[in-house]
Amino acid sequence: MVFSDTADGAARDILMVINPHDVDFATTPTPEQIEQMLSEQNIRMINANGEKHGTITTRIDDKDNFEVTTLRVDVATDRRHVVVEYTQD
Repeated sequence: MVFSDTADGAARDILMVINPHDVDFATTPTPEQIEQMLSEQNIRMINANGEKHGTITTRIDDKDNFEVTTLRVDVATDRRHVVVEYTQD
């Protein structure tokens, strides 16, 4: 079985019969709402670089990282920088 560079994380691992280690989530709350929810539960956030694109990276039990990304649409891009708009769909 051959996978392209676009095959990602858990889906790729499951297809290759490997226990997934790269699990990401897509959700409707904004990054600010996600940060508030995570803070209220004392869940560590480790990477603010993706926040401007809607992604918050968390670390659970100091060993497992998860990306939580707000549903979004790329409004403009020059292939290096992107402007996003959050969506509920």
